Amino acid sequence: MTQKGLATYAPRLPYPAEAERMNVDSAAWRVLVEAIWPSAKSPASVLLALSYCKARKLDPLKRPIHIVPIWDSKQKKEVETIWPGIGELRTTASRTGGFGGNDDCAFGPDQKETFGPDKDKVEKTVVYPLWAQMTGYRIVDGVRCKFVGPKVYWKETYKTRKNISDVPNNMWGTRPRGQLEKCAEAAMLRRCYPEELGDLHVPEEIRGAGFETVSVVGDVEIQRPQATTAPQPSRGDRQTTPPASNIPNPFIGVVEDITEKKGGTGQKKWTLYIIKMESGQEFTTFDRGVVDALVKVGRRETVEVAWEPNEKDPKKQTATGAEAHDNTPPAGGGFSESSKNPGGKSLFENPPSE
Repeated sequence: MTQKGLATYAPRLPYPAEAERMNVDSAAWRVLVEAIWPSAKSPASVLLALSYCKARKLDPLKRPIHIVPIWDSKQKKEVETIWPGIGELRTTASRTGGFGGNDDCAFGPDQKETFGPDKDKVEKTVVYPLWAQMTGYRIVDGVRCKFVGPKVYWKETYKTRKNISDVPNNMWGTRPRGQLEKCAEAAMLRRCYPEELGDLHVPEEIRGAGFETVSVVGDVEIQRPQATTAPQPSRGDRQTTPPASNIPNPFIGVVEDITEKKGGTGQKKWTLYIIKMESGQEFTTFDRGVVDALVKVGRRETVEVAWEPNEKDPKKQTATGAEAHDNTPPAGGGFSESSKNPGGKSLFENPPSE
């Protein structure tokens, strides 16, 4: 009886020697870079996050913090920073031994409002609470004391899909109460524990002006500056498709368009489908089923695309499967005009041909 060996593959980010010195083995490293911080761009940012967790005595596998890319105007480049999640604030409050719980979140009256259409012709109607407020309790000298958090207003807090748009992004548009409640809870915990939490803010509390969503971890949207705040390369210098080694599998993003290219004669006719994501990432496939699945989900909806390297060119990606992704915000950023194919026929307006 022969025993088959297990297939292995390299982690998304290389395993550094510093990780071993921090008692993180290669298996744990793979979990960190592919499941806990899948949007991290460098081993250095993951090591920084691990150092933060170690200093704060936090378990990184519980996702207490997030790696967020922010444009640094002094360095003239995007740098990765560490942001606490709501989980860290809750953990810190609990560890004091004096947290006395909290009341249910109080919400203001609901407001129905239609946002847009913006320049992308996106329009969204949202029913949201005008404000949210949470009351917490802290044990002080044996007495359960009440701490009323500040009112957090939805219109002052919600994130837009782009800097030039007032349309809420997917997260704030689909769960307006949940997002605002998280912000109200963070504000309440800071009021209860100013000495432990100081001015720690969670990403949801930072107003989206000048930022656009680039990736997601759980229900926390990670932001980056709009292209208008950073130097723009010429169209010919843009790299519309990132290296295959940096592409998560499955890839999570929003489909910009799908076109087809036909060739061959007689019995050797073929149809190649080109799937273009808003992030600039591009996939190709001969599989009609993959295309049918994407067309069914619809344009500008978030999807998961499973892929494998192209046999003839490993730098290209072949889509092998696709499905909807529960309305989660996309992993990619703004769509690069240089990756459009103006001569292609959009399959969103024209169903795939046989």
